Amino acid sequence: MMEISVLLVEDNEEDSFLIRKMLMGQNDPSYRVARVTNYNDAIKLISLAEHDVYLVDYKLTDGDGLQLIQQAISQNSSLPMILLTGFSSREIDDQAIAKGASDYIPKEELSASVLDRGIRHAIERKAMEEKLLYLANYDVLTGLANRNLLQHYFDKSISRAQRKNSGLALLFIDLNRFKLVNDSLGHTMGDYLLVDAAKRIKQSIRKEDVLARIGGDKFILLIDDLQSSEQASCTASKIIEVMSIPYELNGHTMHLSASIGIAIGGRSEENIEVLMKNAGIALTKAKSNGRNQACFFNDDMNNKLHKNLEIEKGLHHALANDQFQLVYQPQVNLATFRMSGCEALIRWKNSKGTLFQPVQFLPIAMDTGLIIPIGEWIIKQALTQAKLWKFDQHQLKVCINIAPQQLKMEYLPEFILEQLDLCQFPPHLLELEITEDVLIEDLNHSRLILSQLRNKGVSIAIDDFGTGYSSLSYLKDLPFDVLKVDKSFIMSMLDNNKNLAITDAVINLAHKLNISVIAEGVETLPQLDALATMKCDSVQGYLFSKPLSPQMMEDVFENDFTFPHTMLPKPIVSTDIVNSSSWQQ
Repeated sequence: MMEISVLLVEDNEEDSFLIRKMLMGQNDPSYRVARVTNYNDAIKLISLAEHDVYLVDYKLTDGDGLQLIQQAISQNSSLPMILLTGFSSREIDDQAIAKGASDYIPKEELSASVLDRGIRHAIERKAMEEKLLYLANYDVLTGLANRNLLQHYFDKSISRAQRKNSGLALLFIDLNRFKLVNDSLGHTMGDYLLVDAAKRIKQSIRKEDVLARIGGDKFILLIDDLQSSEQASCTASKIIEVMSIPYELNGHTMHLSASIGIAIGGRSEENIEVLMKNAGIALTKAKSNGRNQACFFNDDMNNKLHKNLEIEKGLHHALANDQFQLVYQPQVNLATFRMSGCEALIRWKNSKGTLFQPVQFLPIAMDTGLIIPIGEWIIKQALTQAKLWKFDQHQLKVCINIAPQQLKMEYLPEFILEQLDLCQFPPHLLELEITEDVLIEDLNHSRLILSQLRNKGVSIAIDDFGTGYSSLSYLKDLPFDVLKVDKSFIMSMLDNNKNLAITDAVINLAHKLNISVIAEGVETLPQLDALATMKCDSVQGYLFSKPLSPQMMEDVFENDFTFPHTMLPKPIVSTDIVNSSSWQQ
């Protein structure tokens, strides 16, 4: 049976006897009543918080009941307190609630049932208030502070840092590959992992440091009273170390790691939003550097961010004002030295006449999602141009690069087939180039999307082969027709016999699987001769032609699409970044 402990603050003997009699006559719950008669003794007992509820008379001989409630609540906001008065008054009622009382009961209305109900409701109301206060300040899953409570601690830390001339640090912590856990084991296992991760981080930091979860697998650590950046770096290293310990989840062993962005602060003009933004920028840098590491924010990152924002703004303008253009790099069949097709590559010339290369703006387009409308524009423009050039009559292919975000679109096959139909261009003369790292990110989805296109006759090429995982397993498992050997691989194949043997083996293996091979980045005659000896099907590179504007492509057509071996131009050294994807050239 439940028992409720009551402290009665009442100096009137008759009222005390009556109230005690009402409460002691209750059975469920039962009541245990203690009494105190004056203000000072009441404050001392209330500070001990040993009772479940407090009944306070409005008028005490040595003080005011409202003032007592206000003082008690300021010391412990979780105390359920009920004000008792000798008369009913709306004004006193309002004052009681304003001072923090849970309820107000006129003595003229007192009865056992009214008093019992009032006490139980006061306790329940306070419990609900405490729950709401908890939800407003803490993350329900991990019990860590949330963004709201983090702001409270940050404000105190900033004031303390300015007084003591010290610093503070914000560490933005992100779990690498956490999505894999949710996708493979389910969100329940993902929640267990987050709870475990929170405990590990808590064990790696000082008690005075504040750890918050701000959503998903993202945590913010506030380090107060920072004496040096090495202190933040040391803490980050500890976190990275404990986060890399394997996680045991329902019989599954998961290997994860953490990336951390660090921002140092303490100056008066800073606020938490600025530091979180800076730490987020540093986190992005840590991920791009290979993950499982920490990176400090610096001004160069901020300048780069502003530059990227300007480029993003410019891309929106470019889409609306037709500032993009395509150039085309011929692909040459080594058996005939005739152009077999060309790869469409995008360029951007802004309103000021500045020409941007793809490597300067496509990564930003991919990060912001603008690659979707840009990619759709490329498909429409390339197919329209190929039809105008009558590629279908000459059996020439147009090759279009597909970005990772595009491959994730469920409607991609429908969109491409619709554009082919609108242009009345044969599907078998369209070749879509996909980088191998994109393919293996989600093999099942990639296989589904590409199979839908390939079943309609569209050719699929693996681009940049040799720069990623180059797994032989997906050479047989994925639906594709062409393998494009990356130019960085071609440039190194003549350095020693091993590189040459590997290139030869790749070409032979592809042919045995009925896969055609295109070598990218061919810039010298020795490279060309070696590839011809290995029976590579086609080549693409500056030895034959740089990417050409539509007007310059007309010259190729005038030569009947041929590049005679005896009339090859002198090698042209590429100024493009060797390790960038070919579709960013």
